[in-house]
Amino acid sequence: GADVLLMSPHPEAAAAALVRAVRSGRLGEERLDRSVERILRAKARLRLHEEAQVKLEALDDQVGNPAFAAQAREMADRGVALLRDDAHLLPIDATRPQRGFLFVVSADPDTYPGADLEREMEPRVDSLIVARTDKLYFKPEEIELPDPELYDWSVVAVFVRVADRKGNVALPDELA
Repeated sequence: GADVLLMSPHPEAAAAALVRAVRSGRLGEERLDRSVERILRAKARLRLHEEAQVKLEALDDQVGNPAFAAQAREMADRGVALLRDDAHLLPIDATRPQRGFLFVVSADPDTYPGADLEREMEPRVDSLIVARTDKLYFKPEEIELPDPELYDWSVVAVFVRVADRKGNVALPDELA
């Protein structure tokens, strides 16, 4: 069992699900209490309670630090791969009429996978058809792919979150 809910894209929904689990009896209050106690003990061991405030004088050294920005850029660049562009369609030319198809695959449950990418692509094309899949909200068996005559190019965007104790950084078999 997990003691901490990490990196939820929708923290309110995660909290509501936790409350429902306790109210329905799927998660006992004792189990929840044990998790809270373990978390608080771990924080105490690390003395996190001793400096609970952000050191404002240190912000300039941390936020906007060019070294951190360069490292973030390098990590982002290594995470992007262009597998094929035989028709030389990239970068997308916003001055030319284009019809695109964006297929988003999320390895983790996501209520709106690829929303940011879709928002960035939409103003650059005349029309954008989007299909999504994940393990919970957009099940693979429910996907209806558009007729290829309706788009000039397609982009497949795969999102995989890194999480503690997840075991891997891969697509689940049912989505691969």
